[in-house]
Amino acid sequence: MGEDLRPHHKGRASDDKSRERLIRHAGIHYVDRLDVQDTTQRSEVEKFVTDFLKQLGG
Repeated sequence: MGEDLRPHHKGRASDDKSRERLIRHAGIHYVDRLDVQDTTQRSEVEKFVTDFLKQLGG
């Protein structure tokens, strides 16, 4: 038995795509995410939220 070399996606990327598909099928047209592991400052979170709200209102 050798190593499985077939392409596969485990973890966050595939989970995000599955969630995004469900959200889009529910009628939401704009989906965005902020990974808290990549965020180091409060100002980054505030900018993300502000930009997201602009997209919703746009």
